[in-house]
Amino acid sequence: MPVIDAIKFALQLVFLVGTIGCSQQLADQPPMNVAQAPQAENIPQNKVDVADVEHHQQTIVATRIIRTGYVSVTVTDLAPLQVKVSQLARNAGALIADSDLQTQTQSRRRCVWKLRVPSEKFDDLLPELCQLGHLQSTRSTAQDVSEECVDITARIHNKRVEVDRLLKLFESASATLTQVGDVQREFSRAQEELERLQGRQRWLEVNTSYSTIHFTVDELAPYVPPTTPEPSPFREQIAQTWNSSCNALVEAARFSALFVTALAPWVGLLAFVFVPFHLLRNLKRQQSPSTPA
Repeated sequence: MPVIDAIKFALQLVFLVGTIGCSQQLADQPPMNVAQAPQAENIPQNKVDVADVEHHQQTIVATRIIRTGYVSVTVTDLAPLQVKVSQLARNAGALIADSDLQTQTQSRRRCVWKLRVPSEKFDDLLPELCQLGHLQSTRSTAQDVSEECVDITARIHNKRVEVDRLLKLFESASATLTQVGDVQREFSRAQEELERLQGRQRWLEVNTSYSTIHFTVDELAPYVPPTTPEPSPFREQIAQTWNSSCNALVEAARFSALFVTALAPWVGLLAFVFVPFHLLRNLKRQQSPSTPA
């Protein structure tokens, strides 16, 4: 036991001397200068590419929605409603794309309008149409095509790059005749796909900029067309015939008076020319010697 205690005491003494020596070395070292600190450029950082940010911002587009509304009302008289619909469409900047009037005897008249209204005026025009008569039904639908617009924009960009690449390859002088034929077929195919995508893009732009409203109006009372007047009695027919004949006589007299008035200047002109000529001719006949018998 005394040997073990002596060994423990020796180890503790060595540890204590070592600790004091390390502390003295740390105290003797000068303080670290800021300039000697590791530079920030040596520290890896996550850099943000400006081009990636701009590309991301370009792909973010406004929400594109195709909206369609359906309104059905009933009225007692359909005639004045046509003017009101045209006025409301004009005030909202809308276009009447189609108008269908169904008129049959002893049946209700129906008129269906198809209105193309700017999307920002859709919510204003729809309730105004509902107030034009007794509302039967109303419904509106919305189709979100934002994802398709983004997708088709990217496809058009890629297809344009492909068309340009094929065009450069087609114009290169190093291409053989077989390669030129293959490139021409590929170019025609890519150009056709590009035009189809551009057509779809224009369709989406038009249908998201303008919404559609189908407005149906039914007339409550059955439609009765104007009836043919019944034949008048014989006495009235005689009076109508007499009046027609007198009117024709007056028109004939008026026409004759106008005809005579139109001829009067010409008759005076002819008399002024031919009367002196006729008198001169008779005078010459009288002065000429008579022929012997």
